[in-house]
Amino acid sequence: MTNGNIAGLAALTLNGSLSLGGGNIAGVGVVNITDCRTTAISGGSTASFINSPLRRCVDRSGTYRFPVGSNGVYAAVELSNVTGTGTFTVEPKTGAFSGAAAGLPANRLGRWWSTSGMGITQADMVFTYFEPEITGLEPRQKLYSINGGNAQVLATTLTTTTNRASVTGVTAFSAFTLADGPSLPAELKGRVRAASGKGALHVLVSLTDQSGNVRYAFANPFGYYHFPNTMTWGTYTVTVQSKRYTFTSNSQSVLFPENSPDVNFTAT
Repeated sequence: MTNGNIAGLAALTLNGSLSLGGGNIAGVGVVNITDCRTTAISGGSTASFINSPLRRCVDRSGTYRFPVGSNGVYAAVELSNVTGTGTFTVEPKTGAFSGAAAGLPANRLGRWWSTSGMGITQADMVFTYFEPEITGLEPRQKLYSINGGNAQVLATTLTTTTNRASVTGVTAFSAFTLADGPSLPAELKGRVRAASGKGALHVLVSLTDQSGNVRYAFANPFGYYHFPNTMTWGTYTVTVQSKRYTFTSNSQSVLFPENSPDVNFTAT
């Protein structure tokens, strides 16, 4: 059990379990846990983590935790639903990924993880990130894997309340980091209602992008309108115009993320 800092570590192999109760383990050498139980490592927090490459034996179902971090930041990784048996290594890295990475956006996390698996062919992974290290919009962040100088965006589940980024079915283990997700075409839509709550017919709706380009649509008999193929993560101005209806505010400026809520208007 650790209750103080261990610095300058050349290498450490433990055939039993490790409990992180306080302080950090740091050094260039690998911390190697040969006990294959998922519970072979316990603890791990902002006050106690491993600032070294951490290698674990992996041979069964359950979640394997890698309580790593660097530069005073706890940035743990989890491995689950593993296919294969062997060892898995996670090394925490401070700073934005600066190597060759074609396709990796400039707005990227100030942190990355180097991973490798021997005998592990597939797994689900969770990365814990430190919000102040994000460049750009947090909800836009996606995980990218970087291999052979090329970055590939992964289908990411982002939980902003706990700062966790999850991916499933990973088959290539290399470098991982967070960065801006791509802008994709989606449908911006909403509804215009009369004061009675019913749909407002034939209201003209305009959509203006950041470059001043304007598109138009009419609300249908039920008040619904839509703009297909609108690029996500842009900021747009949506404006309604009608000779029949008046509005307290006939214009809204909206950031258009993925799965954006409808942009609605109600006449007075």
